This record gives sequence, C-alpha cells and structure tokens, in this order.
Amino acid sequence: MRQKVLAQLHYPRVLISNSQDLDGCPHSGMYDQNDHVCLNCTDRSECQWLYSNDEYSNLQTKPLSDLRAALAFAVDYVSAQAAIWEHDSDSCPCDTCSWIRQAQELYEEACNTLDH
Repeated sequence: MRQKVLAQLHYPRVLISNSQDLDGCPHSGMYDQNDHVCLNCTDRSECQWLYSNDEYSNLQTKPLSDLRAALAFAVDYVSAQAAIWEHDSDSCPCDTCSWIRQAQELYEEACNTLDH
C-alpha cells in the first residue's frame, strides 16, 4: 500500500511544483515555518505540502496515516485545478482527471488499510 501511495504522489508533486512562482521566494520553495515570508505567503499550503512530501523527505519512514493525509491534500488540490480548467473529472480522459479517479480509489483503499 505504501508504495502505491508514494507512486501516486508523483503527479501532484510535479503539478504543484510547476505552479509555484519561485522568483520572489527567498527560500527557493523550501518552506521555512519560522520565516514570516513563508507564513504569509499565498502559496503556503502548497509549498508546505511539497516540502513535506518531496522525494528528499524520507517518505519511506512516514506512517501510512501521514501518506494518506498527503494523498488527500493532493486529491483536493488536483481536483481544484481540474475544476478551474472546467474539466469533468468523472469522465474526462486527460491525465489530470485520470489521476484524480485513480487517487480517489487508492485513498479509499488506503483508509481501509491499517498502519504498518
């Protein structure tokens, strides 16, 4: 289950990182919970999610409950993007909408799995 969730987090990681405007960021997208700039940034949630779930954050040791929470955030974020783009995520065949459907199924499956 863990490996499935980790693999599923790749697409939103790319989507979110591509949407970040890092030109004005003093940390180049590396969220700093002690910096007032980060705390007041409009991209705070996305940046914080990326910082906690990037390929360098040792996801292999995170509890499955944390990975489920990361997947839930990702589903919400990607679903919001699809809505902005006026896609019908239930039937649209694009990569984004296909990812949403797969991720929602995986999230439900992960919720029925005990942490191990």
